[in-house]
Amino acid sequence: MKNKAHTLLLLLVANKELGEPAVGKTVIVKQLYLAELLRPSYRLWSKSFNYVNYFYGPYSKEVVGHLNVLVFHGLATCTHLSYSEAATKASFVATPRGCDLAQTFDQCTFSLCRDLVLGLQALSSTTRAKLVDLVYAEPAFSEVRSDVKSPMGAHLLSGQDVKHHSFIIQRLIEAAQLECGHSPLPPRELVLRFLKYLSVCAEGKRITHPK
Repeated sequence: MKNKAHTLLLLLVANKELGEPAVGKTVIVKQLYLAELLRPSYRLWSKSFNYVNYFYGPYSKEVVGHLNVLVFHGLATCTHLSYSEAATKASFVATPRGCDLAQTFDQCTFSLCRDLVLGLQALSSTTRAKLVDLVYAEPAFSEVRSDVKSPMGAHLLSGQDVKHHSFIIQRLIEAAQLECGHSPLPPRELVLRFLKYLSVCAEGKRITHPK
């Protein structure tokens, strides 16, 4: 339980500290999914959220519940809330109290969250604006989407599984660096290279969203 709430708050704080505006619920869920895939590269082996195949990529209903908990305890605030027949839209930002508390959490997880936001910022504005496309291009989720037998709501493979495609890709990136005689990649550089890999896949597949 704590691991989930901590990761969510740390990601909100990382976005705020790095100059990102209040983060929408959809963006938060997708950032959390990418963070989950990158956890092994930071030697973080415990899971955070579970995800299922949904309309706009991986989804976890737990995220909304934990966002509400953070707001209730004054660690985050909802800066925008609107309703429509299609969906409920909400944006969140960490409060000063939330930022102070985050400093007491595991700094390795905090580094992961900061590096992820920095990596997304390093991509072109067009690619950053298509965060959903990046997630759609993630190999394991792309495979689920292309499998007509996979029902909506099907559980997605954990990023900590050694058979997970993204886990393997990160290991290959590290191995290629070492084979060239270079020093091991710092995690931040690995995050950037992995995100660039996803952006190239997204561009090549010309991903379209479901109607």
